[in-house]
Amino acid sequence: MKVSFSIVIAAALVMSAAATTAIAKTVESAPPVQFVRASLGGGTATGVAQSGGRLTLATSGLTAGSYDDPFDYPDRGAIAYQSGSWTSTWIGVAFAFDELVASWNAETPAGTWIRTEMQARGSGRETKWYTMGIWASGDADIHRTSVGGQGDVDGFIAIDTFIRDSKASPLDSYHLRVTLYRSSGTATPSVRMVGAMTSAGTVYDI
Repeated sequence: MKVSFSIVIAAALVMSAAATTAIAKTVESAPPVQFVRASLGGGTATGVAQSGGRLTLATSGLTAGSYDDPFDYPDRGAIAYQSGSWTSTWIGVAFAFDELVASWNAETPAGTWIRTEMQARGSGRETKWYTMGIWASGDADIHRTSVGGQGDVDGFIAIDTFIRDSKASPLDSYHLRVTLYRSSGTATPSVRMVGAMTSAGTVYDI
């Protein structure tokens, strides 16, 4: 069977054009993304000192409590601590976001760790606080971990990502809270950066 070479070329060009159009539509439909570093000089601090672009535990106003490491083996029991927290100002997002991933940069000397949380708002309501991660640079004191079982009507946490529930009303702003912990002595975490990336849901238009 003989097939005209010109027909084959024409068919290939048509397929190539269709593929290019599909790619273009996908690119045009790419979801918006925004990353913002929170200003560590602003916000509200309790038991936390704000100096030199860093957050550290203050000398007063600390809260006492205990933490039970879920991955501690052998189990040492609850770890007594002192803590202080800092909450950023509300951060607006230029679009209704569906996902949020928090970021931080910190030093955690022996016996110290941090917890990062997020609360969002939109459509006239505020969500609860979601834990985005419990973190230390090493694992001799506590184990780095995400926290499961946080899902509710507004969304849920998938490892390190907040995902808005598909039936929940839109969200357009958020703020972050960092809690600094030490188990004893005078050591303190030092937080240099806290921020978050937000994105809208992916739209496939092919």
